[in-house]
Order: sequence, then C-alpha cells, then structure tokens
Amino acid sequence: MTDQTTEIEDERDKYDELLAALGRSFDDDVRIAIHEAGHAVAARLLGHPLGGATVDPGPGFEGRVWGERHMEAFTDGRGDASDVRAVLAPVMPKAGEDRRPVADVFGNVYAQTIELMAGRAAGRMLSTVLRIKRTLDGAEIDKIIRDVEAGKELAIERRRRADWRTREMAAESFLAENDHADGASLPHRVQDRRD
Repeated sequence: MTDQTTEIEDERDKYDELLAALGRSFDDDVRIAIHEAGHAVAARLLGHPLGGATVDPGPGFEGRVWGERHMEAFTDGRGDASDVRAVLAPVMPKAGEDRRPVADVFGNVYAQTIELMAGRAAGRMLSTVLRIKRTLDGAEIDKIIRDVEAGKELAIERRRRADWRTREMAAESFLAENDHADGASLPHRVQDRRD
C-alpha cells in the first residue's frame, strides 16, 4: 500500500467519523451540500453579498447560507414569517391598485424567493467543495463560481478547437481524394493552422 492510498483512506475514515458524529448519512450530506450550494449560487447570481455557507448543522438547521451582515431572524421569540406578513399587509396595494410604489419591496421578495427555491433546484455545482470543506466564506464561494465558469469557457474553447481540427482534416482528406481521383493536383491546398 502506498502512502497516498493510506492518506486517502485516512481522509475517508475521518469523513465517515464526522458523518457518524453528526448522525448523518453520506446521501443526506450530499443532498444538504447540493441544497446549500444552490442557495449560494443563486444569491451570487442575483448580486447578493454572501457571508458564507455551511453544511454543518446548528440549532434548527441542517446547513445554511448567510449574508454579509448575518442576523438571526425569528430567534429568541422575535416572531416568525406570519409577523412579517402582518407588518407588510397594511402597506401593500390591494387588488387593482397601483403597485409601482412598492416595486422595490416586490423585487426584494422576488429575489429572496428565487434564492430560497434554488436550494431545492440545485444541481451539483459547488456541492462537492462545500461538503468537503464544510463551511465556505463569501470570497471562497465567489472563487468557486469563477473557477466553474472558467472551466466551462475552457471546455467550450477545447470543443471549438477540436471541431476546427476535424474540419481541417476532412478538407485535407477531400483534397487528397480529389487529387487522386482526378490524377491532377489542385492549385490550392488547405494549410495546417495549428494554434
């Protein structure tokens, strides 16, 4: 057994021990990481500043994403969502009334709803790093998003170059077949344009 294999097995054992201590299965840990990663990505795409994200549980949550100036809402008897609705309802327009004066409130609620629902709709983007590191700050989340985007752009460029090379080879083959079939050489040749 190599040192690298031993090191990987040690990391795997530590992770299994962590999951056991949390009372969480591997599948649940992956699900929570995907969910929280979805919140984080949606928040950044909506332009919201992030304080961080974690997949470690705390009182009343399995994982969490928070803003820069994190503040616990609805804790220590400070109310719940129905209290927020009760405060907003009197100032919101009634059916048929002009909604423009409260467009900013609507916009904020709409953006927050997208951010919250993204947890359910999240794919695997970011979840592996979050699951391994357990907690990420806003700068780390931004770097991961930049790295993923750069990786996507690189993959697109590689595909473009491979497609270009395939077309060059097809053109060369076409010219070679025509040269051979006609018994004469064509005046123009496709030149090799490797970047």
